[in-house]
Amino acid sequence: MNINEAIEYARKNHEHLESTKSCIVGVAYTPTDGEASFYMITISLNEEDKNEEGIEFFDVLIEGGDIPDRRVGIEDSIGNDDIKELLNELPVFAIDLNYQVYNGIDGSYHWTQSAYALKKLFPELPDPDSFDLSYFKSEAIALITHMNKSEK
Repeated sequence: MNINEAIEYARKNHEHLESTKSCIVGVAYTPTDGEASFYMITISLNEEDKNEEGIEFFDVLIEGGDIPDRRVGIEDSIGNDDIKELLNELPVFAIDLNYQVYNGIDGSYHWTQSAYALKKLFPELPDPDSFDLSYFKSEAIALITHMNKSEK
């Protein structure tokens, strides 16, 4: 689903996403970014604002890193109740991703090295501890590229 569909899905299904420990995530390969080569973009409806204030405030968590890790990873959080403003605050590459619902992972990929985060999102990837990281990286790039070309 595209980013607008992902936001709408978060709006309509936030209780289901929470109860099934599921996340809406887009994954990017950005070799020319300069800050990180891989990004995971997680979209959610802020449950606290929804329940306490009745406001549909959306949170976007942006995490990035490299394979192999060469520096500290990237972490940023953007939030807004105005969808248009939220979209304007996001990195350009985040707009063009194909977002998917990942069931049962409950953000377990957050705050980990990129290889381990990608392994959580793409279980078909080899174990990053058991394979050459250049092979792991090429397989991850192929999966991300395929995901972002399908069903936008």
